[in-house]
Amino acid sequence: MCEGDFHSFWLPPIVIFQLSLLSLVMGSVPVIVAEFGRDVTIPCTFQPDREFPLRYLVLTWQLSVSAQVIHSYYYQQEQLTQQDPVYHNRTQLFVQELAQGNASLRLRAVRLMDQAEYLCSVSTMLQRSSHTVSLRVAAPYSEPKVTFDMGNCSGPGLVNVSSSGGYPKPEVGWIAAGCNNVTEESRTVFWTGRGGLYSMVSSIPIPLGPASNYTFILENPLLGQHMVRPLAIVGSCQGEASSPEHRLHLSYGLAMAMLATISLGLGFLLFQSCRESRRNRTL
Repeated sequence: MCEGDFHSFWLPPIVIFQLSLLSLVMGSVPVIVAEFGRDVTIPCTFQPDREFPLRYLVLTWQLSVSAQVIHSYYYQQEQLTQQDPVYHNRTQLFVQELAQGNASLRLRAVRLMDQAEYLCSVSTMLQRSSHTVSLRVAAPYSEPKVTFDMGNCSGPGLVNVSSSGGYPKPEVGWIAAGCNNVTEESRTVFWTGRGGLYSMVSSIPIPLGPASNYTFILENPLLGQHMVRPLAIVGSCQGEASSPEHRLHLSYGLAMAMLATISLGLGFLLFQSCRESRRNRTL
């Protein structure tokens, strides 16, 4: 007989989730990391003209490679006629802060396709300047769901850990008791769904019998997401349930035994009832 063929439950998380907006440096181009679906501010500053801070200001945000126009400001007002349709209703300048030299761009509802290098070009009466920022997009992975599949007790069991909704592809690892790295014994499958976010399932075989300790690790370095799942696995098989037919016969036998017990109980109750009736007649 095989006990606990399949179990499914959630384990409490140990999560270290850092900033949703992380500033990095890649060569001479600063990099910012934005969380998928949220808003992000792409920074840009300049030295404003103290006498005429806005009269001669020309500000243009565009993609560095394709030169697609994202947002513009000149003639002392925002100009959106040349804006790429992809960014329609998704961009915003801090107009009230332009006179102080803040040319930063607010980008709403960040998508994976927004990953690119952004060029901020500023021209005033006194000078011209440009500033490039690289935007990276990341998404946190969901809390892992753990399932144990003990199969039919004829071989090792299988631990499956699944997570979804993350980006980019995570780093996955397995640690056994004694701090042994057993990642090579596992099999991890990734796929993308709507919006390009990743889902994954990582599986590792486990011996049945004595308790086994494993630790599952998932990391998304771009967001600083580090999840650790310590697993204490206790799985055992009793008897010789080597086939579905054997388990079927066993279940059938148990059912027959339960029916026999119920029949005996009903027979006893009927006997007691008849005996009581006879005693009443005698009296």
